[in-house]
Amino acid sequence: MTRWADTLDRPTLIVGDFNIAPLDCDVYDHKALLKVVSHTAIEIERLAALQADFRIFDKDLLAIDLRQPDRVVMRLTEEGAAARAEQLKSKTKKKGGEA
Repeated sequence: MTRWADTLDRPTLIVGDFNIAPLDCDVYDHKALLKVVSHTAIEIERLAALQADFRIFDKDLLAIDLRQPDRVVMRLTEEGAAARAEQLKSKTKKKGGEA
């Protein structure tokens, strides 16, 4: 995901669905749901790794989609999208100068 995101040169909105219950206490019956989408070990491990590596829960995100094994899709809040647009605008100005 990070390699792909580093190639973006404009504000990008990536949408998806975020229904992972990462903790045993997030569901009514942890053992019964171990093989149900949103509570499998693979999803929980990927989500934990993203949090450890990128602190994604501290970001302005509305949704995170982990359904694709080769990418993570995230949807920013309006505030997050505006902040991202400003960051990219500043990055462009620094590289190419004032337009």
